[in-house]
Amino acid sequence: MDTPPPKVFKKAEVPFLQGLAKDLGITLKASDDILLSQRLYEAGAADLNILDGKEPIEMVYIDQILATIENGAKLPQGFASRLAVYLNDRNYASLEEDVPTALFRQTEAAKRALMEGVDVLVREVKGEKGA
Repeated sequence: MDTPPPKVFKKAEVPFLQGLAKDLGITLKASDDILLSQRLYEAGAADLNILDGKEPIEMVYIDQILATIENGAKLPQGFASRLAVYLNDRNYASLEEDVPTALFRQTEAAKRALMEGVDVLVREVKGEKGA
């Protein structure tokens, strides 16, 4: 049985989405209602299980990115791979991953594992506990 690839995006990452938007030449915007929904989501003040683990602002930003692509935006090199990994990891899509996409996934997963290790080491050096 094949081992599934490591998930890179286990939670919403707004800065990553903003970076994708910047690469497309757009600025992401969220209405006041969405910003309020996001604050409620983050505070746990609302039962947002209907979102299936997705965050309100993330959903709006992805919609804006996809709409820009659908309107014929030119995709920078590597853009499709980065977007595919995000959409697959966050359960927005189940896109087939070609070699460049798999390479981005593996590289990003290794980079994040390294940074997590560095964070643990720094905390240990400073005498802090926690994972």
